[in-house]
Amino acid sequence: LFNGKMTVAELQQIGMILPNAQIGTLGRAYMIEAIRRETSAYPSRNELLQIVREETSQSVVGKVAGLLMVDEDRVGVLESIGNIIGDGTVGTQARVNAMQVLLGISEATIDLKE
Repeated sequence: LFNGKMTVAELQQIGMILPNAQIGTLGRAYMIEAIRRETSAYPSRNELLQIVREETSQSVVGKVAGLLMVDEDRVGVLESIGNIIGDGTVGTQARVNAMQVLLGISEATIDLKE
């Protein structure tokens, strides 16, 4: 959809505003889709995890899972997701989102092995 239509600088600008984009919107999902192939445009892991905690759209959470999968510190990502799941102070939606990310990462890992 966006392949070759934006410069790296434009994609990086999208990545910078993504964490503050309106929660649960199609616009936020399209922002993630736009930067998906340009890892230099990704928000930090902490910013992506904050999106997992606050998001209300399963589509956005699924796309965030894809961004977290390319993090070289896979153990750190999994620990962070596990912390969200086990955190009784966050809402149910945040824990469900974290489980969705964990499922997405595990399914992608299985697909890579096959």
